[in-house]
Amino acid sequence: MVRNSVFSVVVALLIVAFAATGAAADVTLTFEEFVGFDTAPISTFYANISFESGAGGSEWVARDATSNNYNVSSWPSGTVWNGGYYWIYDLVCTTTALDYSGNDGIIRFMDADATYVELGYTSGSTLWLMAYDINDNLIDQDSGPANRRYVEGNESGPGTLRVDWNGSDHIAYVVVHDSGNFWVVDNITTDASVRILTCDIYVPDDYPTIKAAVAAAENGDTICVRDGIYDLCKLYWPGKAITLRSENGPDNCIIDLDGCTGFIFYRGETSDTVIDGFTIINGYTSSWGPAVWCLNSSPTISNCVIADCVANKYGGAIFLWNSSATVADCVIQDNVAGYGGGGIFMSYSSPTIDGCAIVENAAGYAGGGLYCSKSSPTITDCVIESNMPDDIYGCTP
Repeated sequence: MVRNSVFSVVVALLIVAFAATGAAADVTLTFEEFVGFDTAPISTFYANISFESGAGGSEWVARDATSNNYNVSSWPSGTVWNGGYYWIYDLVCTTTALDYSGNDGIIRFMDADATYVELGYTSGSTLWLMAYDINDNLIDQDSGPANRRYVEGNESGPGTLRVDWNGSDHIAYVVVHDSGNFWVVDNITTDASVRILTCDIYVPDDYPTIKAAVAAAENGDTICVRDGIYDLCKLYWPGKAITLRSENGPDNCIIDLDGCTGFIFYRGETSDTVIDGFTIINGYTSSWGPAVWCLNSSPTISNCVIADCVANKYGGAIFLWNSSATVADCVIQDNVAGYGGGGIFMSYSSPTIDGCAIVENAAGYAGGGLYCSKSSPTITDCVIESNMPDDIYGCTP
């Protein structure tokens, strides 16, 4: 099974990656994806972030102004719904406090990696934005006055609150807190590793299995897999340029191969074929690559944990032949190959391996972490250590 050391490696990897590359790119959550989806949970379209109420932990929901259910006004157009007490940007905002007066809201960043958070707000009383690190220490706070349109006479649109890290402790979550009235927030901007999901197919909502969803998808589609544990055995990828991703990252979405081979790419797939955000465990093959097997194909494997897989010959986790695959931000740990490449085996290949932890894998002959045969990988910002009998064999970066 996946051991606790995986998570300590992930923490170390994040520190290495941040030191080398800085924070993630800025992203603004406008909530406009929710037009027509009034009261839908925020996780419908956003991943690596959660929105919880302070009372009971229930999830925030979208507030679609076009539904005419709320007293809000659009900024800067001034279009009014039901009286226009609260300013929002565009058409949709979010809150927990329209249901519970004075209720706090918590926004958590799953990778605990934000250096700043900024948001627009309208409130019936003083509103606070407070930033905390992963150890629940308060590291910054900001506040703004009540600023409703027809009550406080505010015609300047939403107010702005911003909190920043202190240079050493990243922001793991923020709390939105008022002094006893209703509030809404909109246009949240941050550099945390937040993903905006545009999902064409959901598993298991639309199709019960990953295989069925891949078979039904068309080029350019994104398949989103809900939290849970999924069985998979010998998924022969159909040559489609599609993205298969988990909704909330590898901690929450596990593919259990249960002694079988997982993803098999052999129809010339390119980097437009993406596997993102899964924990893949318990693969087995009598030959090569029980988790990911690539022949003349170059998919993108990102944000995955691959662990406890066994190949009797080569590539305990990943096998590459004539491949320029991208393996990014992955943890590859506790995999075994009978001969070479406990983590990754490659031949006649030039993959890109970026931001990965390849640790505690084993091979019977050589290349416990990586085994290269006539291959030249590009390796950046990786932790490759504690593999047996060695970390890297035969590679020419």
